[in-house]
Amino acid sequence: MGKGFITEYVPYGVTHAEYQKTWAAFCAKRDIESRNQLVMWNQKLLQFTVSVYASRLPNGIRYEDVVGYAQIGLIEALEHYDPRMETAFSTYAVIMMRGSVEDGISRAMGISRRIYHRLRQEECVRERLRSTTGRDPTEEEIAFEMGIPLEIYTRFRRRTETVLQDGFGAEEVICRIGLPEASLTKKETARELRQLVEQLPDEERALLHHVIWKGESIRKAGRETGISRYRAASIYKKTIADLRRQMEKKGLYSD
Repeated sequence: MGKGFITEYVPYGVTHAEYQKTWAAFCAKRDIESRNQLVMWNQKLLQFTVSVYASRLPNGIRYEDVVGYAQIGLIEALEHYDPRMETAFSTYAVIMMRGSVEDGISRAMGISRRIYHRLRQEECVRERLRSTTGRDPTEEEIAFEMGIPLEIYTRFRRRTETVLQDGFGAEEVICRIGLPEASLTKKETARELRQLVEQLPDEERALLHHVIWKGESIRKAGRETGISRYRAASIYKKTIADLRRQMEKKGLYSD
């Protein structure tokens, strides 16, 4: 067995021998019984991971939803973990659960994981400054604490407000189809882009969802939508080109 989950982490109430034996059985047979036992034994680790998010849940996101996202991440960690890895399973599982939680929350909010991560970072900084100064911090103070120029922080806030208000990840699509980022300052651009995407055939819209919003590769997106890799690549390329052409024709962007 990998040294990680034997020397670094064994769930409370479980002996080293029991944990090692169950892991050995799961790695040998990949049976549901062993997997479920490992899932149950690692619930404390899951609760620890979820607790990091529980105090700052976005509106509309329930604690039960976050637990569910983390459960998916834990199961995926068990399915993909190789005992020959140098990394302890507990470390690997926490990374997988955090990724699953952030993916789930960002999808529910209709934004990308990257934007959600930055929003969460900003909220942590805002709360820390509020507790130390006793007042709402200024944008200059937040930008300084985040270690980014004020201009970049202000631009991020403007983009985020557009995305959240429209309920649509316009930033990701605009960047993918090659339109100038200044387009994000125009709400009309985001609304028009949303309408164009919603009018796409189901197949094309599904590919955009998997590749742009979920951050999946063309290969995986094709698998998820039941399309061959080469056909998926062709459809995706054509869809992006068509969107750019339509947006340019409407003139709804600025150089």
